Amino acid sequence: EPTSLEALLGRALEFVEAQAREKSITLVRGFSDGATMARCDPEQIYQVALNLIVNALQILPPGGHVTVRTVPRRGARVGFAVIDDGPGIPRDAQERIFTPFYSLRAGGTGLGLALVERVVHEHQGTVSVESAPGHGATFRVELPAAEDTA
Repeated sequence: EPTSLEALLGRALEFVEAQAREKSITLVRGFSDGATMARCDPEQIYQVALNLIVNALQILPPGGHVTVRTVPRRGARVGFAVIDDGPGIPRDAQERIFTPFYSLRAGGTGLGLALVERVVHEHQGTVSVESAPGHGATFRVELPAAEDTA
């Protein structure tokens, strides 16, 4: 269904506010002025966003930042990005990060990002990561744009 990514991402950020405060992590909203409308199952994409935000919170040291921003429409796609200023992801790990049971975090199950990838692909979308060790990570999700209602 047509879903406002700003509303969905705002809900996810509100859910993790207390956790971020406890760790002294700053949450930054970088939303478009208008509505970024995706065609998706809002609850499933909410879980995708929440998973990416929580992963960032878990990897960041106190004083870190997580920025969640919408990506404006490009052709038939819209999306969002979750950006952290944490330790980054080694290049060799970036190739395996969406593989089930692969985790860089002690105590991690390695299922979160595999689930993210599966849900996004089921929505005919894409998920990618850009990272350099010591320079944080950016996870970008692109989904089909909702049809214009005008």
